[in-house]
Amino acid sequence: MPQDPPSLIGRDQEIAALAGLVGAAAGTSGSALLLVGEPGMGKTALAGLARGIARDSGLQTLLCHGGAATEGIGFAGLHELLHPVLNLLGRLPERQRSALGVAFGFEDGPPADPLVIGVATLGLLEEAAAGRPLFVVVEDLHWLDPSSAAVVTFVASRLRDTPIALLATTRPVTPHADHAPSFPEQLRIEPLGRDDARRVLARIAPELRVRERDHVIAQAQGNPLALTELGATAATSGRGTVASDAGAAIGLESVSLTSRIERVFLADVATLPERAQRAVALAAAGDDLGYREVLDAAAQLGLPADAFDAAERAGLVRVDGDKIVFRHPLVRSAVYESTGATTRSTFHRALADVARDGTLATWHRAAATLGWDEGVARELEEAADRATRQGARREAARAWHRAAELSSEPPARARRLARAAELSRQAGLTTVAGTLIDEAGRLVQDEATVLTLARSEWLLQMTTGRGGRGPDALVDLAASSDSSDARAEVLVWAATSCFVLQEPPAVRERVHRALLAQPDDPQDPLRRVGLALVDPTARDIGDVAELMTSWSERSVDSNAPVLSCLAFVAEERADLAVARTCWTSAVTLFHGSGRVSDEAVALCGRASVHATLGHLDEAVEDAEQSLRLCDALDLPVVAANAAAHLARARANRGEVAHAEKALELVAALSGPERVARVDAGASWAAGLLAAVDHRYADAVDAIARTRVNAPVALWAGADLVEPAVRADRTPEAQVWLESAQAAAETTGSEHLRMLLERARGLLTEDDGAAEHFARAVEHGTRTDAVLDLARTRLAYGEWLRRRRRVVDARAELQSALDGFVAQGAQPWAERARVELRATGATSAPGGRNPSLDQLTAQELHVARLAAQGMSNAEIADQVYLSRRTVGAHLHRAFAKLQVAHRGQLAAVIGAPEASGV
Repeated sequence: MPQDPPSLIGRDQEIAALAGLVGAAAGTSGSALLLVGEPGMGKTALAGLARGIARDSGLQTLLCHGGAATEGIGFAGLHELLHPVLNLLGRLPERQRSALGVAFGFEDGPPADPLVIGVATLGLLEEAAAGRPLFVVVEDLHWLDPSSAAVVTFVASRLRDTPIALLATTRPVTPHADHAPSFPEQLRIEPLGRDDARRVLARIAPELRVRERDHVIAQAQGNPLALTELGATAATSGRGTVASDAGAAIGLESVSLTSRIERVFLADVATLPERAQRAVALAAAGDDLGYREVLDAAAQLGLPADAFDAAERAGLVRVDGDKIVFRHPLVRSAVYESTGATTRSTFHRALADVARDGTLATWHRAAATLGWDEGVARELEEAADRATRQGARREAARAWHRAAELSSEPPARARRLARAAELSRQAGLTTVAGTLIDEAGRLVQDEATVLTLARSEWLLQMTTGRGGRGPDALVDLAASSDSSDARAEVLVWAATSCFVLQEPPAVRERVHRALLAQPDDPQDPLRRVGLALVDPTARDIGDVAELMTSWSERSVDSNAPVLSCLAFVAEERADLAVARTCWTSAVTLFHGSGRVSDEAVALCGRASVHATLGHLDEAVEDAEQSLRLCDALDLPVVAANAAAHLARARANRGEVAHAEKALELVAALSGPERVARVDAGASWAAGLLAAVDHRYADAVDAIARTRVNAPVALWAGADLVEPAVRADRTPEAQVWLESAQAAAETTGSEHLRMLLERARGLLTEDDGAAEHFARAVEHGTRTDAVLDLARTRLAYGEWLRRRRRVVDARAELQSALDGFVAQGAQPWAERARVELRATGATSAPGGRNPSLDQLTAQELHVARLAAQGMSNAEIADQVYLSRRTVGAHLHRAFAKLQVAHRGQLAAVIGAPEASGV
């Protein structure tokens, strides 16, 4: 049996972990392991050993490498990884197949969202693993192009219950991105102990004397590569030379370990003929190009075809297929960094001339440019546009940024920085986007760039909580524009900020006056939307909603976000039916146009409306789907809001532990700059939980805190009334009653009138309460507020029973119980059952299948879509899951619902209602 290579001595723990990773995948318990180590610690050797273990275990392997020279080429690493299985693309759902096709340049189409590409990659890996377990290896993740790295980290956290193992190697985080949080398992490779270091040297340089060996061990600090290279250097420096003297001769003292290793490599390069040294430096600069291209560049520089031979004989480089591969990445980095700037520029210019790929040629020309160059900057713009069309927004942002660096004129630099900022925002790089916005803001001059920056800044503020221009500053910005359309758009941003951040009346009034000064174009809804956001007397919201929906469909890129604003308008006007229509239109529109981050916002908004109307299953489905998307897209403010809605729905269903977990998530996601709407939603949910636990004073205190956001407090206040009565704090209920009365008169909302009359019934101690309860029920029957109507009937039934009107009480209580059971509102249902038993009733409610409560929100969502007749592939494209994951959800749902095929789902779940997604 061959001996272990020296780099694997002392790596028993790492080898055991790799064997466990492979073994788990073979048993369909997939996972991902991130192997972290400094240069030279043996990451590549361990990855190679793992591939051998996988091969011996019958796994198929996919492999890709990161490279320092290819970080700007979008999806290059992903294409290398998936190339062997691209013949399986046809098995993917249409949207996911197209996403990878566009990303890899196989087909034209709109840029795919990174989330869709991630789901498509996971689906393709699952298809590849269907016949035989799969081992995926990503070497040097820190150097993988950012778009590919984002896909790898997305997949890494989603391999549980699959026959797929993923191993990635990387260096410690600084200065590279920290990918560790995405990996279920991480393992840091530690330096070798002294005994293991001696074993390494005994194999590499057995002729070393004890003193020489001890010096090498001290210098290498347990790094296997350092032991190998320094040991070899010591062994070849002569028996009479102590290792430390040999090290000092090439400058190894008082430098970092990585620098020591690089200097050893440079010493090896220095022994080559001059033309071979130039050839190696050229190859280091052209690490992203093929062997033939590097040879062509060498010929252009006057280097003969055999210029690489000496480096190959020395073992510094080798030709592998059509690539020149360095003995170790540190050889390349050492050679490249030691090459002078002027020489590097010459090399990159020659490489640009021979590169077959236009994007690579552009990046080499950019690397060759030492000063400003408008021509190369324009080339980078074209490269950025190509990357954007692929969906590689991070690489596009990088290209725009580099183009800005090459711009001699401040206006051009500011324009390019603004584009880099917006693409960084779209890519989820919120910190980078904010920095670029600030940098561009110091240079910007022209109105178009000012507006571009302001829009990016505003969107960052709305989705991440980052500070930016307030409504006053936005009004000033609008006033400075000569364009009526631009003024209207900026003023809508200001109005939205007023609404979301609950600005004081003086600020809202200023925005209101500015909007009134705008021309009133019947075909342009922006002015009317803005007025509705800041003017509580605005009417005809439904008409604006219809106009806005059709307008957004014609111009989704620039106007679709306004549809979300309109939904907020309808909510503030207490028109939840219009709000739900707006959110559903937004979900459908954003999903169809691939705007996943906007879809996450719309799902969050619709979850809020569903929760307020008491459609608890739908509220949980939308909130959890929004949370899942927000987690993938890094939208903490939206996620916190969705978690608050989820907590409220869970509280009404009596799922206390789940609700408390959701509230913990709200706290974790909320940043230092608090968002009033999120805080109010969380307080409402906390109040419901306290009421369920009979902590009535706590419930009053929590719901009272919703007053930080008036639209939320309007609806939440109705849930304060009963705890206030039970806690003998009725004056606080009267405060809500007065404000809600004014809102009901303004809006004419039947739902609000029901809540008001129910509150009056609860607060009335004599027989006059009956009239209030009866009117509340009458108003409620004209709404879709199913949970509040059931609660109103419950309150009425309880009042009737206490006055011994048993027959009337039974009717109300039975209707209430049916309503609670239909929504899975267990605490309310149990309370209604207790009251029914007190009347002597023995009837049981019908309606909801109890098995539905056993389904997870994801399983119920998938089952509902299947009940509508959608195939697994269609469902997968709708909910951003792989086809096989959808199948797994349906399999579990069938078992829990005790059905044999999807044709039975509609009868078990109930009549399905298509809701966009």
